[in-house]
Amino acid sequence: MRNLFNQVAGKMVSSLEGHGSASAGLLQALVGMFGREQDWLAGIVTLFQDKGMGETVASWTGTGANQPISADQVQEVFGTERIRALGEEAGLAPDETTTALASLLPKVMDSLTPDGAIPEADSLEKGLSALAGKLL
Repeated sequence: MRNLFNQVAGKMVSSLEGHGSASAGLLQALVGMFGREQDWLAGIVTLFQDKGMGETVASWTGTGANQPISADQVQEVFGTERIRALGEEAGLAPDETTTALASLLPKVMDSLTPDGAIPEADSLEKGLSALAGKLL
């Protein structure tokens, strides 16, 4: 499943962002930081909830409009060490990392939670397979 995830992540990020490999690397770094494929979405949600931004992240995983997030808010939620580590893995400077995450997270979280909830592992794999069929 990791290979499928990496392929889909790269294609999805390229289509959403236009920054291709750096954003795909950033998404892959997030997965690595927060755990297995099926756990990283929940890890991101928990992190935002713990930092008082539960309403924002809920808009990304829900069925309504996505609330925006600023690079400064990303910095506040993730903290300096996580931003540095994510940026190093993706080949981005810290300010580029926070800016990319501010743009990337709402779109990716929304794309992977089309029914308004974080999918179970098998549903996430099916969703990734469906995205792969459209993007690859």
